[in-house]
Amino acid sequence: MRRRGSGGEVRVEDTPPETETTTCFLRLNRHPPASAGHGVLGLCGHTDTDFLTILRQDYRVGGLLLLLRGGRWRTVKPSPGALIVRQRRQPTPGLDRLSDLGRLGRLVEEDE
Repeated sequence: MRRRGSGGEVRVEDTPPETETTTCFLRLNRHPPASAGHGVLGLCGHTDTDFLTILRQDYRVGGLLLLLRGGRWRTVKPSPGALIVRQRRQPTPGLDRLSDLGRLGRLVEEDE
């Protein structure tokens, strides 16, 4: 988890162990807007290891960033009513984690 204070400093807390591996059939995540005055909340850079990811962005908030080759983060502009669907390739035994390297994403909510 990252939190950005009003001075722009970033603090990275320990990554929860449940984000390291997954054995679930269905996972639902909700990332509500941060309360005013609490800085930035977000998920650290991660790769969705699920076979299928469906993301509904709040077009008023946004915050989805994708890591491009070369190490730059790019903002994904939300579109009202749209879903982002990502289907992972069929896993290859022993290589399923490697096939997703370089496809990291993170969620960040900026202060207003």
